Amino acid sequence: MSNGTQELGFDTALAACRDHNVAVFYPDPEQAKHRSYANLMADAVKICSTCDVKDPCLEYAIENEPMGIWGGTTEMQRHRLRLLRGVQLPPLRPLPDSVRRRR
Repeated sequence: MSNGTQELGFDTALAACRDHNVAVFYPDPEQAKHRSYANLMADAVKICSTCDVKDPCLEYAIENEPMGIWGGTTEMQRHRLRLLRGVQLPPLRPLPDSVRRRR
């Protein structure tokens, strides 16, 4: 039995990201000096591809998370999914700058 939590609606103890620095999932384009921003995002998405809870993580993120890599998706990918599904983020979770700039 896992000793993770269900706070997000899935067992975070099973998450592949659990053993990685959280900064990997929130790449900063301003700090990406030696590697492209796209490559930094691809590293996080690759970790997600091995995750046992990728699908419930993505569902949580569509409803709640405007920033970072969640469930193997970028901020823009989740923004598009929200538009397709008619989902709006909770009022205290504004869209990230990367999405607002592209609107």
